[in-house]
Amino acid sequence: MRILTAGLLSAALLLSTESQAKQQHMGWGVGLAAIVQDQGYRGGDAETQIFPMVFYQGQHFYWQGPELGYRVANNFTLFAEYRFDGFELDDSDFFAGMEERKGSLDLGAAYKFETKLVDLTLSGQADVLSEHEGYEFSATLSKGFPALGGRLTPSLEVSYLSDSLVDYYYGVRTSEATDLRPEYIADNTVNVSLGISGMWPVTDNQNIIAAFNYSILGSEIEDSPLMEEGESSNLFVGYVYRF
Repeated sequence: MRILTAGLLSAALLLSTESQAKQQHMGWGVGLAAIVQDQGYRGGDAETQIFPMVFYQGQHFYWQGPELGYRVANNFTLFAEYRFDGFELDDSDFFAGMEERKGSLDLGAAYKFETKLVDLTLSGQADVLSEHEGYEFSATLSKGFPALGGRLTPSLEVSYLSDSLVDYYYGVRTSEATDLRPEYIADNTVNVSLGISGMWPVTDNQNIIAAFNYSILGSEIEDSPLMEEGESSNLFVGYVYRF
C-alpha cells in the first residue's frame, strides 16, 4: 500500500517553510524522513518507510514534498498535490483478483483565516489525471505556539470526500467480487482527523520536524469490505537542512 501521506508530510514541512519565510530564509532545502502508517485495510499491517525530501521556499512559489504551490496572497494559495491513496495487489492477499488503486494528481486552492485564538483553513481539490475522478473539501482548525524549545501546532480537520473518490479507493467492482469480498459501491463521506506537528531548530539552517495524525474514517469507508477498521493513523519524523 502507498505509505506516504501527502497531508502529513506537507503539514510537517509547512512549519519549517513558514518559519523560513518569517525569517526571510528563502531557497532550497533537503532532508531525510521516516513515516509509519496504518491505513486500516484488511490484511494490511502498519508499514514504515524512509525516504529523502527536497523542498523550496520562494516569495510566491513553494515545493513541500508532494505539494507544489503558488501563494497568490498571504492567505490564498493555489496548489498541485500528489494523492498517495490506494493499494497494490501485493499489499495483502485479500486484494487478489482486484485491480490496484493508483494515486493521482489533485489541483486545488486554499484560503487561511487567521485570528489570535485559532486559524481556519478552507481548501478544495480535484483529480486532474482521471484516476479517481473525484474531489475533496476540507476545513482545518489549527494554531501554532512555542513549546519544548520549538513550535507545536495541533489541528482538527473535517474533510468531505466525493462519491467518485471514495468508491475508487474503497469500492469493490462487480468483476472483483467474491464470497468474502462482496460488491460494494461507496458514496460520499466525511472524515475527521486530529493531528499535531512540531518543529525544533538544531541550528539556524537545520530543523527536526515531526507530525502525528489520527483519522476517524467516514461510514462509507468503514463499511467497505476492504477495510478492517474505521480508523487510520500515521507518524512522521524528519530532519531538514536549508541551504
